[in-house]
Amino acid sequence: MSGAPIGAGGGGDDPALPQHDAAEDDARPLDANELSQLALHINMLTGPQLSRVIHIIQSRQPSLTTGDLNEFEVDFYKLTKSTLRALQSFVRSVLGPPAPGML
Repeated sequence: MSGAPIGAGGGGDDPALPQHDAAEDDARPLDANELSQLALHINMLTGPQLSRVIHIIQSRQPSLTTGDLNEFEVDFYKLTKSTLRALQSFVRSVLGPPAPGML
């Protein structure tokens, strides 16, 4: 058997191996209310803003996207915490902060 021992090189060269994301370690999970609000707010976005949402997901989790961007469906339960927080941050930058009592 040849090759590097398991764990050597950090696995950064093999795209099939999951990559460690330090931001994922620091990201706080969205609670059910935040997830619901994020979905609602994404549905309020315009075409160009939705294109940015797709770009955020594609750049962070390319395995979840397909070639057909005309029928893009987001399964929030498959997105990582850091991707969800990035989407939440983008939506807030576009629509403004949530009203008091809303997260």
